[in-house]
Amino acid sequence: GGDKEKKKKESILDLSKYIDKTIRVKFQGGREAAS
Repeated sequence: GGDKEKKKKESILDLSKYIDKTIRVKFQGGREAAS
């Protein structure tokens, strides 16, 4: 099942990218940007 593994890896990558962006926004905007 190599295809399944690839999909899993990609979604994890997407997730970490999303989280990274969220953290950066929180850092820059503080509580204002979060709400």
